[in-house]
Amino acid sequence: MKMRTLTIVVALVSVATASRAVHADTAIKPIAIGLAPSAYSLENGTWGLAPELIGYGYRHIDGAVFARLGARLGSRGWVAPDMPTALNIHEREVSLVGDIGLVHQGKVVPSLSLQAGLAHRWFDVTTTDIDLSMSKFGRSEWLPMLSLQAGLGLPLSKRLLVEPFMRFETVISDTRLGLRWGVEATLAL
Repeated sequence: MKMRTLTIVVALVSVATASRAVHADTAIKPIAIGLAPSAYSLENGTWGLAPELIGYGYRHIDGAVFARLGARLGSRGWVAPDMPTALNIHEREVSLVGDIGLVHQGKVVPSLSLQAGLAHRWFDVTTTDIDLSMSKFGRSEWLPMLSLQAGLGLPLSKRLLVEPFMRFETVISDTRLGLRWGVEATLAL
């Protein structure tokens, strides 16, 4: 129930933010929504999947340059590497991030964005033959996060933009994060 409420709130905030960025004389559509599947490297050498829902609003600055404001609702940790059956630890995360960046309209659409937000992370521990009733396992925490993203959008039609990206991200007190690779697919409304 809480996840559904958070998703609705993010969608409403994204649309409200994007609607403020409407500019009548622009060729770029003022509002876009989409998905951004991405992958990041795990400590054991495998890859983790981190999907995101995104909403953008655009504001004309000068010539072919636009400011891009948006919001992202992301998650990670739903697919975990195999662990021993006696002690199994799952770390999951949901993040809400604001996005501000610059894009250049053309046959390709380069972008550079700065992102800031919060990640809610929680740990689940399952065991066999171990009593965890007095332990601190299973806790959750809120962590601030910052990211810098560069992308190169490829307009597939007047309304559909596919943008491969590379993101350097950091979560305060977690040195495991770093580069994330992915593809954003946004549809102009």
